[in-house]
Amino acid sequence: MGRLQHEVVLRPRPHGRPPNFGALAGYGFCEAGTAQACQHTNARRVFLRCDEHGARWQQCLLVACNGWALWAMAEHARLTHDLGWIDKYKQKILDGCEWIQRERRFSLEKADNLCAGLLYGKFVCDMPDESDLSGEGYFTYADAISYMGLHGMGELLAECGHAGGEPLLREAELYRNDIVAAIDRLTDKSQDPWYIPWNLNAPKYMNRYLYDVVGPINLAYGGVLPRDDQRIQQVIRWIIDRTHHGSLEEAAAGGKLPTDGAMFYSQDLAIVLLELGRVEDFLRIFYTLLAANISHQTLTTSEWRSNTQPHVHSIASLIRMFRTMMIQERDGGLYLLQGTPRRWMEQGKVLTITEAPTWYGALSLEVRSDIEARLIKAHIQFPERIGATPVRLRLRLPDGKRIERVQINGQAHPGVEGDSIILKGATGKAEVVAYLV
Repeated sequence: MGRLQHEVVLRPRPHGRPPNFGALAGYGFCEAGTAQACQHTNARRVFLRCDEHGARWQQCLLVACNGWALWAMAEHARLTHDLGWIDKYKQKILDGCEWIQRERRFSLEKADNLCAGLLYGKFVCDMPDESDLSGEGYFTYADAISYMGLHGMGELLAECGHAGGEPLLREAELYRNDIVAAIDRLTDKSQDPWYIPWNLNAPKYMNRYLYDVVGPINLAYGGVLPRDDQRIQQVIRWIIDRTHHGSLEEAAAGGKLPTDGAMFYSQDLAIVLLELGRVEDFLRIFYTLLAANISHQTLTTSEWRSNTQPHVHSIASLIRMFRTMMIQERDGGLYLLQGTPRRWMEQGKVLTITEAPTWYGALSLEVRSDIEARLIKAHIQFPERIGATPVRLRLRLPDGKRIERVQINGQAHPGVEGDSIILKGATGKAEVVAYLV
C-alpha cells in the first residue's frame, strides 16, 4: 500500500547574513525568521530608509526586498494567528509600507514618465549598476512583488482592525492601477503573442533568461492582474510557445545549458498554470525539476544543476510548489489536493496531511482510495477558524472515474462540482465519502 504524508514545517534562515526574503517567502516565516527580518531593518536597510533617492543600490539590497518582507510577515501572522506579533512590529511594518509609497511619489514627480507611480531601483544581481543596459531602473517584477507586499499587509491590518489597514489598501489599489497603466503603455501588441516587457526602461529589449526567471508572470503571482487576464495568457504563450517551442520541460530544465530554462524559478509559471486548472502542465514542470535539479545523491536542490547547493531559494520553491499541490488559501477559499497526480488516488493508496498550518488554523486530512469498491473516503479535521470559508476538496481520480454522489457524516451532500467537493460551514471532524462511477 502506498502511503504519502505531507507536513509543512516552517524554519528560519540561520543567523548571520540578512535573509533572502524572496526565498524565505516560500517557507512562510516562523517567529525567529520574522524577528530577524525586523532586526535587519535598521542594520542592513532591508526596509530601505535612504533619505536620498538614488542612493547606491548595492548598499540597499534589491528594491523588491520591502515587498517580499512585508508579504512574508503577513503570511507569518496569518499562519500563526499571532496578532500580538503585528502590534509588536507595527511601526517597522508601517515604515516599510511608507518607503514604497515615498518611492512611488518620486516617480510621479517626473514629467512625462512612462513609469509614473512605479519604483525605481536595483533589480537583480545579474545586471550591472552602470552600463548601457543598467540593472537600476523600472522592472515589472519589482513592482509586482512590492504591490503584493503592500496589499497583503494592508489587507491583514484591515482585517485586524488596525487604523492603517484601509489607507494602505487604497494606496495599493492606486499602485496597481499605475503598474497596469505602465504595462499597457509599453506592451508591444504587434507581435503574436504580445511582448509584455520585463524591463520597463527598455521595453523592446528581450532577454530570455531574465524574462523567464523574474519576468511579467509575477504580475499574476503578485495579484496585479488576474491569472486569467488576457495579458497573463500572452505571457504564458510567450514563455512556453514562443521561447521554448511548446516544451514545458525545456522551460523548466533548459537544454544543453541549465540556464536555458528557469529551473526552480519556473515555480511562478507552474503555480499560475495550476491555478488555471492546467494540472498536468503544472505536474510536468514539477517532476522535471525533481529529476533535473535535485541531487540524486543528497536529495537537495540546487540553483543551476551543479552549483549553489543547498540553495535556499530553490528549497523554498520546492516547498511552495508541493504545499500548493496539497493546500492553498486563495480566492476566498481553502483548496485541498488541487494538484495531486491521478495515480495518488489509485486502488489502496492513502494520502495523509498532518496538522499542516493554514491561515485558519491546523488542518489534518486522510484520504483512502478503494477504487474496486467504487468509493473514496476522506477524514478531515477542519481548522478551528475556518468559519464560513469554503473548503474545496479535489479528488483527481484515475482511469476516467468520476464522482456520482457524496455523503458527509452519513448525510447526502449536494456540493459537488466536477471532481471537487465544496464544504461550507464545516467544523470539527468530518467523514466524506465519494461514490464513484
